[in-house]
Amino acid sequence: MAAAEAPKDTSELWNSVFVIAYSSLLVGCALAQLNALTGDASATGALALTTTEVSVCTAALYCAAGVSSIWANVPLDRYGRKQTLLRVNACFVAGGACTCFNSFLVIAAGRSIIGVACGIALVAVPTLLAEIAPPEERGSMGVIHLLCINGGVCLAAIIAYPFVMYVDGGWRWANLTFSLMPCVQLALHGYVLESPLWKQPAERDEAAVTEAEDDDLKPSWWDLREPLAVGATLAALQPLTGINIFTSYSTAIYKIAGLGD
Repeated sequence: MAAAEAPKDTSELWNSVFVIAYSSLLVGCALAQLNALTGDASATGALALTTTEVSVCTAALYCAAGVSSIWANVPLDRYGRKQTLLRVNACFVAGGACTCFNSFLVIAAGRSIIGVACGIALVAVPTLLAEIAPPEERGSMGVIHLLCINGGVCLAAIIAYPFVMYVDGGWRWANLTFSLMPCVQLALHGYVLESPLWKQPAERDEAAVTEAEDDDLKPSWWDLREPLAVGATLAALQPLTGINIFTSYSTAIYKIAGLGD
């Protein structure tokens, strides 16, 4: 792999930001995908799953995402931020392909694979954006990640609607569309910049010696307990507000409330 890349100008940097954040868009689509296809069981192209089956598939994605996010640092440090982000697309494609089968177990397995991709992407995208962004642009570039997740939720509904409402068995075509979306980022992989902070294997070995000598100067996790507590609390507040319920079950909720039409 070539040495870490550095942006030549602002336009090159922003091009990279949007291609990187495309993974966040895929995460948003994955979160709302099943909801968009199963909310109205009476629709022409709706996916026929029971409420229990939908709940299991949804839980499979969230559990897989939670587990994969914990060890996401392993591929990020071993292969680099760029290569990890690009390779995650294989999970999006494979998981999306599984959801095209009319089998609850296969769909649940596919959602688990997509969950692995989501967990890694949710760590890789903000990490890479923060590391390639200059200090004066870090805030504006970082918010692109969140905007793309929310945009992906909306995009999933937009893509699914015509298939579900007007195409017999349209859920399968919608899922096929979702599974092919990662190919866009792969086609634009040349725009993705590698983090200048990620070192090549030889450089990491050399740096490890220096870091070992400076270990006494580094703060321990106990010294960082207050900022860690604040960060963890902020990260937990969003799901604790119940927004995930609407992301995953909004169409079913509206249908029960008599607002399906």
